[in-house]
This record gives sequence, structure tokens and C-alpha cells, in this order.
Amino acid sequence: MQKQKIDPLYLTLHSDYNSVFCGLFKGAACIAVIQEHKLTASKNLMLRLTTLLKEQDVSWADLDFIGVNQGPSPFTTLRIVITTVNGILFAKKIPLIGVDGLRAFLTEYTASESEMVVVVLNAFNNDIYFGIKYPNGTTETGWSFYATFLNEFQTKYPTTSMTFTGNGVSLYREAIVNLFPQAVIPDPLPESVNLLTVASCALAQWHNGQMTSSPLLPLYLKTMNYKPSM
Repeated sequence: MQKQKIDPLYLTLHSDYNSVFCGLFKGAACIAVIQEHKLTASKNLMLRLTTLLKEQDVSWADLDFIGVNQGPSPFTTLRIVITTVNGILFAKKIPLIGVDGLRAFLTEYTASESEMVVVVLNAFNNDIYFGIKYPNGTTETGWSFYATFLNEFQTKYPTTSMTFTGNGVSLYREAIVNLFPQAVIPDPLPESVNLLTVASCALAQWHNGQMTSSPLLPLYLKTMNYKPSM
């Protein structure tokens, strides 16, 4: 059996609430990054990816895999990104690695025995996507009406120290501060997971053999009824 590379060559795609980002990576090192506004991504993304590889003298056949943030994020942009990488999978036979964006965001913070980390992202219509890292290192993700989540969370953890982050914090800062006066809110406030973190998670999953040759689906947590995922 062929020995696995230590430093694979791969693309990582990530969309936030404004743009689509793509980086070319060698192992943990970022070689080059492109950014495309969400409104022009459907037209330009594939061309930008092809140009990125050409400028770096890399062919599609040189890539070991493509990592992609599967969401949650604004659904139209997310579908554009995932449809693009699924098309590449069919055309170029390059394995894909899907990354849970909420869980990836949580890896950017360390929860101590007396602290939890809470990621809050805008799910629109006063709903939020949430990710929680507990003191024992376990994580939970889901979605909810923002007031329901905050009130229930305050009832469970009225005095626990915690860090709130994500673009939903900007929307509901007043409620968060009132319910959790002990909460830490970073300044500046990171609005979403960053491309380097998504790439790091994709690389770790590659080392664990977590690739697929099947199309990816968007990780879209909203359902008809509230249902957290453990």
C-alpha cells in the first residue's frame, strides 16, 4: 500500500456571510488565497479556481483532496460552493472532505474547567445556529429561535463563565449581556470561522482517512422543529 503523504496538496473552500474564499494549501501552509463576493460567486468561482491553480503551476491531477465548509451559512452561497466542488468531484475524481463549520469555529477557542464557548451565527428571521463547547471538551450544535436558546441556556448555566462569539452576537448583544453579565465577548468579534481553521480541520480529517468520493450535501441545521445535534 502506498505511503500517505505528510504534506498533501489541496484546495479548501469556505463561505461566510459576504464572500467565498478558496485557499491552496501544502500541508498546513497556505500558498495562495482568492476571494469572490457572494453575488458573483455562481458566475466566477470555477474560473477563479482554475486561474488560481494555473498561477501556482498546479494541475487538478496534483491535488490530493478538496476540503469544504459544509455550513451552516447562508444557503444560496453554500449551495454554490458545494455544487461547484461536487462538479469537480465528478469531472476530476478528486476526493472531498466536508467540514462542519460550527465545530470548526469552536476549535479556535479553548474551554477550561470553568468556561464554555458559545458560537452564535445568524440563521435569519430571529433564528440562530449555535455551537457549544463544554468544559469537558464535548460539543453540541443546533438551531433555535434566539430568545428561546438564550433563556434556556441562562436557566441551565446562570453563573458559568463563558465566551460568546460569531456574527449572531452582534445582532443579540444586548440580550446576551443582560442574561450573561459574566460573559466574555472578544473585541474585535470574529463573525465566522476562518479559512485557515477550515483547512486545518480538513487536513486533520484527511490524516484520519475521512475522505469521500460521493457528493457532499449542505449542512443546513434548520428543520421544522428544534433539534440539536450531538
